Amino acid sequence: MILLTCLAFSFFVLIGITLIFLRNWLYIKPIHEISEVIELEEKPLVSICIPARNEELVINTCVRSALNQTYSNIEVLVLDDDSDDKTPGILQSIKSDVNESLQIINGAGKPENWLGKNWACYQLSKQSKGEIIIFIDADVQLEPHCVDALVTRMSQDKSIGLLSIWPEQIVITFWEQILVPMVYYTLLGFLYLRYTEKPPRWIPKGLRKYFAPLFAAACGQFMAFRRDIYLKIGGHEQVKNKVVEDVELARLCIKEQHKVVNLSGKDAVYCRMYQSYSEIKQGFRKNFFAGFGNSYILFLLSGLMHFITFILPLFLLIYYVKNEFWYGALLAYCLLVIPIFHRYILLMHFNWKIRFSFLHILGVFWFQYLGIIVLGDKLFNRKANWKGRKVS
Repeated sequence: MILLTCLAFSFFVLIGITLIFLRNWLYIKPIHEISEVIELEEKPLVSICIPARNEELVINTCVRSALNQTYSNIEVLVLDDDSDDKTPGILQSIKSDVNESLQIINGAGKPENWLGKNWACYQLSKQSKGEIIIFIDADVQLEPHCVDALVTRMSQDKSIGLLSIWPEQIVITFWEQILVPMVYYTLLGFLYLRYTEKPPRWIPKGLRKYFAPLFAAACGQFMAFRRDIYLKIGGHEQVKNKVVEDVELARLCIKEQHKVVNLSGKDAVYCRMYQSYSEIKQGFRKNFFAGFGNSYILFLLSGLMHFITFILPLFLLIYYVKNEFWYGALLAYCLLVIPIFHRYILLMHFNWKIRFSFLHILGVFWFQYLGIIVLGDKLFNRKANWKGRKVS
């Protein structure tokens, strides 16, 4: 009876994920679909700000793609955050090609109570002059029409405070193919993105401003703010020690009753998040717990829910087949197929290899394993290491 109850729980969770997944699919639009660029009488200055620390493998492509935009009124600022690889030399080489089109900033020493990226973005914001400030990671690549489309979208709706684009991830190695799409599976299957623009109607009107920030979502790889809104919410100074600063900034925007819009970067914004298994592990490890609001209860309940929903049906399928309980085996089999269907659609949309949809459960196993490591980090006060710095 307990096992059948678990299967029933898994069934209802997957039905819920399917409904959210489909609604998000109808909501989240690719930035490249904004094809008709509005001709504005005065084009606002756009500042593209790029923090860079030891980015010799990607910085050239990133900066040149930012400089190569069709949008005319633009400035590109790169902050070298104490790099000890070839990043400074590469930036100087680009600077010699483009002259005044690129501003290179040598970052000041990081204060003790700041995280590195947040400190770099804060310094960039102080140097920028644009009415729209775009923060992109150094491993992001932009198609030439990207900023044109973004300005068009933000000019269509003046109430947008933050527009975040989820890049089309470049995944090459086996573990990249398995694990990186899990981020997008969580985004589309567990978060109803429409609620970042307007709070749900089922929340009483008088309570919406208090509960609306709970639905915040954004991708720190590409965030575009209206300058006045960015300054109003306090910018990166308000989130100086937050690992998931993107979500925290989105939450601050929503608290001030400004829209947060999430778009897909398919065919317009690209990113190779990690390039090795070690990077994948350390990258997810540093912000995994913070993604649950640093709540032990939420973290453990989520782990239990994922185990019952995605992993337990595999063991029950084997158990029921062995005991020839075919109705239970059929239900367990269906519960294993539904996430594969979700993953298939996701991989197809982002031009990822379809065959990896059948290994979705392996990704769930891996994040359960990572969860155990992260719990150990919290209990024994261990800190993850990222780009030569300890991240707590």
